[in-house]
Amino acid sequence: MARSGLIPKSKTNHRQKRNAMPRDPAAAFASGSSGVRKAKTRRGKRILEDRAPKIEENPKSSLFVRGGNTSEVITNCLREFSLLRKPHTINLRRKNPIHPFEDATFVESFSKKYDASLFAFGNHSKKRPHNLILGRTFDHQLLDMIEFGVQDFKSLSDFKNEKSVQGSKPCLFFAGDGFEQLPELKHVKNLLADFFRGPVVDKIALAGLDHVITFVALSDKSILLNHHRIVLKKSGTRLPRVELEEIGPSMTLEIRRTQLASDDLRRDALRVPKQLKPTKVKNIEYDSLGNKLGRVHIAQPDLAELQTRKMKGLKRSHAQADADDDDDDGVDASQPEPVQPRALPAAAAAPAHSPKRARADSDAAPAPKVASPAIKAAASPKISPRVTRSKAKVARK
Repeated sequence: MARSGLIPKSKTNHRQKRNAMPRDPAAAFASGSSGVRKAKTRRGKRILEDRAPKIEENPKSSLFVRGGNTSEVITNCLREFSLLRKPHTINLRRKNPIHPFEDATFVESFSKKYDASLFAFGNHSKKRPHNLILGRTFDHQLLDMIEFGVQDFKSLSDFKNEKSVQGSKPCLFFAGDGFEQLPELKHVKNLLADFFRGPVVDKIALAGLDHVITFVALSDKSILLNHHRIVLKKSGTRLPRVELEEIGPSMTLEIRRTQLASDDLRRDALRVPKQLKPTKVKNIEYDSLGNKLGRVHIAQPDLAELQTRKMKGLKRSHAQADADDDDDDGVDASQPEPVQPRALPAAAAAPAHSPKRARADSDAAPAPKVASPAIKAAASPKISPRVTRSKAKVARK
């Protein structure tokens, strides 16, 4: 009998606890997704910290899943896509009889388990032969996915050329107006670029660009995929001569079903942290071509002190300069100066009957005539040197 104040222990054993746990891994992850797991060891703490959101995220990992029934074409396609994505790949060897378009719980649970934001699923059926699904997740929730039908598949083994280095970053080339005009092909282009671009880097060596993946829009529902190796050969100039050699895989992708992201989830997925946004510099702008434009603020300049080009034809004459000086002194140069009446000599003022006064006036020197500056200017006009030379030539003749 248990003592008072003590709670009896439960009689469930370890076998009952093991049987009570759900055997379906998707159900297990779905049931535990609501709560936050706490690490019990240092290793578990490091794993949870690595999966936590970061300002600069890790390179995206891709998950490759096989369906319940697959064909040889789909198996080879998944394997060679995995080679293009190495080393950020996770391959599930077992068959999983799931249908992502009907139920995405399995994809979301394994995305959380393996911390993978990209996935590729392949299956084969009579209704949808050689079926390939490419998709993305955000915060371990399904973001979008597109279903393709694989046709005209050629494997790496069908091409005997030298292969590219595994793990190198590929060049992506999209050809066709549909990738820029049709909304569905725009979304397909965004998904394919996100799936094959590899890790984001700031710089890359020229020797590291050794292969290119080309996507050609044949129609609004058909895309041609080719893989080439870049060969740099000698040329007579500084730049090398570039040639392309097809190395596979090669296929035609037919678009079947699409499931796009909701507006709210897409807005959250495209959000950029404040720490990664470039600091705005005042008065600096960039045009559509990437040219840097700046705006400089200066004080209002004095146009009177503006330095202009001096030309001889616009040079002022001396008469205009004197007129401007008179205007500055308050005198109007356009009006002639009033002429003062001439003073009569003393002889004219004396009476005619005084001989002594007349004799004294005749003996005295005549008084000088005083004329005003305006009369002087009118009496003696300025003669240019050019006119004087011409008169001298006439005199010589």
